Amino acid sequence: MNFSEYIAILSGDTTLLEKSKLEKKIAVLESLRNAHHKEVIRSRFQLENLQGDKEKHSKHWIS
Repeated sequence: MNFSEYIAILSGDTTLLEKSKLEKKIAVLESLRNAHHKEVIRSRFQLENLQGDKEKHSKHWIS
């Protein structure tokens, strides 16, 4: 339980508890979004490297 949840429970105001839960969900989603973007960048870099390797190998076999 974090501080916001503790305060919400002590105050008896359920809206504060709901807000705290939503903030946690938002933090998780933002973390997942960042991880996704990093993976997209890594995959694009890997694709570019593989395409470069393919071109090198195809030129070698054609020559």
